[in-house]
Amino acid sequence: MISRIGYSLYYSLSWIIWALPLRVAYAISDIFYFFIYLIVGYRKKVVRQNLTSAFPEKPLQEIKQIERKFYHHLCDLFIESMQLLHMRNDEAKKRFQYTNPEVFEQLYAKNKSAIVVMGHYGNWEVNITFPLWSEYRTLATYKPLNNKHFNKRMQEGRERFGIEAVPMKHTIKRMLECTKNGKPTLLALIADQAPTQSETDFWVNFLNHETGIFLGPEKISKKIDSPVLFLRIDKPKRGYYSLTSSIICENPKDTNPGEITKAHVRMLEQLIKEQPEYWLWSHRRWKRSRPAQTPLHSLYHE
Repeated sequence: MISRIGYSLYYSLSWIIWALPLRVAYAISDIFYFFIYLIVGYRKKVVRQNLTSAFPEKPLQEIKQIERKFYHHLCDLFIESMQLLHMRNDEAKKRFQYTNPEVFEQLYAKNKSAIVVMGHYGNWEVNITFPLWSEYRTLATYKPLNNKHFNKRMQEGRERFGIEAVPMKHTIKRMLECTKNGKPTLLALIADQAPTQSETDFWVNFLNHETGIFLGPEKISKKIDSPVLFLRIDKPKRGYYSLTSSIICENPKDTNPGEITKAHVRMLEQLIKEQPEYWLWSHRRWKRSRPAQTPLHSLYHE
C-alpha cells in the first residue's frame, strides 16, 4: 500500500515537473542539490573515494569541483526521469538529438540487426528514444524491481516511445526470437554495470582500477553476428543531450576474444576522462577483487 502511495506521489510530482518551464524545473533540481549534497551528503564518501582513486593525479580541489558538478547532474537526472514519463515525441527529438542517425539507416538497409553499447554516462535513459530515430525494432534491457506495481509502471514509462523493455536474464533469448523473424532488431545495452561473481571472468585496467567487465555485448554479438556500436552521450547544456554512434565492428565473428569488449570499455573511459562529472560515481563499482588466476587485460595494448 505504501509503495502504491509512494508511486502515486512520484507520478503526480512528475506531471508538475513536466508542466513547468525548463528553467523552473532545473531551479528545483538546484534545490535538490542543496539538500542531497550539502545537507544529507548522499553517498558522498563513496563518490569522493571513487573519484580520488580513479584520478590520483588530480588535486583535491579539482576532485571537489568534479564532485559538485556530478551531484548537480545527478539531480538533473531525477528531474529528467520524471519529464520522460510525459515527453512528447517532438520534444524528445529536440532534447535528445542524434548527430548521425544515418549509421542506423545504413545498417538497417543491409538488413542487419545491431547492438548499441553505452555506459551510465550522461542520461542513459535516452535509449528509450531510439525508435524515434530509426526503423529498427528496439529492445532495451532492464533489471526488474521487486515491487510489481512500481515495476509495471516504470516499464510502461520505458516503452512509451516504442521500445520493448526486456528483463536482463531474457536478453539473449528475446534477441534470438526477434532476429529469427526477419526484421532487423536493435539491442541497447548498458555495459558498465558490475557483473555477478559468476560472470566476472574478464578483467581490465579501467579508470585506474582492476575492473571486472560484463561480457554480454560481445557474447550476444558473436552469437547472432550483429554489428556493435558505441553510443557517445554529450551534454551541451542542461536538459539537452547530443548522441553519436560509432561502429566498433560489423562482423563480430571475425574478431579476437575480448576485442569488442576492450574497444567499448576504452571508448567509455576516454569519454569519462573528458568530462568525468557525467558518469555515475555514486555506485560501488569496485567492490570485488580480481582472482589471482584471472589475467588482467590492458585497454590500450597487450
